[in-house]
Amino acid sequence: MNEIIGFIFNQYVGFGGIFSFFFALIQILKGRTLKNFILFLIFFSMGIILIKGLVLLNGFGFSYSHFFSFENFFIFLIGPSLFIYFNLLLLNEKVNLRILLPHYIPTVLFLIGYTIDTIFIISENRPLNDLNEKFESRYDLIYRAATIITIVYFSVILAKFVELFKENISEYPWSKHIISILSIGLTGVIITLLNNFRFLFSLYEIFIPLYFLCLSILTFTVLYAFVISQVYPITFNIVSETFQKMSYQKSTLQNVDSDDLVNRLETLMLQDKVYLEVGITLNRLAEKLNIKSHQLSELLNNNLNKSFFTYVNQFRIEEAKVLLLSEKESSVIKIAFDSGFNSLSVFNTVFKKEVGMTPSQFRKIHS
Repeated sequence: MNEIIGFIFNQYVGFGGIFSFFFALIQILKGRTLKNFILFLIFFSMGIILIKGLVLLNGFGFSYSHFFSFENFFIFLIGPSLFIYFNLLLLNEKVNLRILLPHYIPTVLFLIGYTIDTIFIISENRPLNDLNEKFESRYDLIYRAATIITIVYFSVILAKFVELFKENISEYPWSKHIISILSIGLTGVIITLLNNFRFLFSLYEIFIPLYFLCLSILTFTVLYAFVISQVYPITFNIVSETFQKMSYQKSTLQNVDSDDLVNRLETLMLQDKVYLEVGITLNRLAEKLNIKSHQLSELLNNNLNKSFFTYVNQFRIEEAKVLLLSEKESSVIKIAFDSGFNSLSVFNTVFKKEVGMTPSQFRKIHS
């Protein structure tokens, strides 16, 4: 029975680790934006942590276990990366990186210290085995510090989201998925911390079961995040728009000619076709109109009763409908990118919602 459970666990966590690398690669392939790069760092780090845990629990690499401690670099990396990513998400690129980048100082300090330590070990021909029979290492104190820092970041981000959406979950049902992902991830990190302080609670005998549980939870977190990104592909895109909508409740468009703004906005869309620009955002479109992003968001919601992404995507869909019929040799994915979308799944989701059928069905019916 234990062998069966062990086999299932290995397959599950192994899949989670490999899938984390795959998901990280997808972020880079989506486009070279700061958001995508930060997501790459997060999921690549998760992959390293899962694969390292799997190797350790299967008894491999003990002779070179010093290198297991490099995992701390990725643990230090996750917290600040999540913090910066969700700041980008909420503030829609209006983030002062000079203020946020110092969050990586512990990561850099560890990298420097670990590199120096490794050089000394190798130059002095000291053994690279750094684990005893209780899975204790010279880097245990660093593990505890890295885990505590990660918990702090998770807690701050989770508290921010709960504060933002606690009274609006019914209006924004997708917000519960973000809160769930953060909560599950935080649970896994807390279990890791408990394992790191096992000497205080006499938990040596259940170190391995706790490690199993932690890796299983982290794997589930990765898979959950991926599923949500596919089932609700525009979830993360509309977080910024929602935050802007909630923020401008204290602001107005007083002393601004709303009708003139709407006309200028339509000119940008119909004549300049700014919706085709790669990475067009609420902030960039507002700059073209010489207004603040929260003013544009308010204009769209109050005057046109639409969110930014709904407004932009309606022009992209009209463009796609024309291309689907005029460029019959072009693939659907090419049409998606040519009409301004950067994801086939988002294109299919939005198209079906607006038109009532998939792009392929639309082309077939009208050909």
